[in-house]
Amino acid sequence: MARIMIVDDERHIIETLGLAFKSRGHETISLSDPATVLSAAMRERPDVIILDLLMPGLDGYKLYHDLMADELLASTPVAIITGHSGPLYKRISREIGIALHLTKPFNPLEVVKRIEKLIAPGSGSARAD
Repeated sequence: MARIMIVDDERHIIETLGLAFKSRGHETISLSDPATVLSAAMRERPDVIILDLLMPGLDGYKLYHDLMADELLASTPVAIITGHSGPLYKRISREIGIALHLTKPFNPLEVVKRIEKLIAPGSGSARAD
């Protein structure tokens, strides 16, 4: 199955999503410090990265740009998860190339389904919904 990197400063989000992904046979890599994400992603090579948008010290959009600047990670799909559900954030996500825009609160099993669809073979280019 897939290797899913989950990045969020809220431990309960990481634990909830981690359990949901593991229940479907996926491996998870959990990080709560955004400063460690780039090096961990380079080392771990996840199939998809889920980033919280607002974290202390570094926001998800900045982190996304840093990840995409690395040629080994540039093709890794990234999903943003945020409490901001307004059209502005969804538009920004879509315009910069975020594969999936998810909002809190969320149903963990629905997140798993959407991520699985995103990384399914032949899924083509994804959109930030």
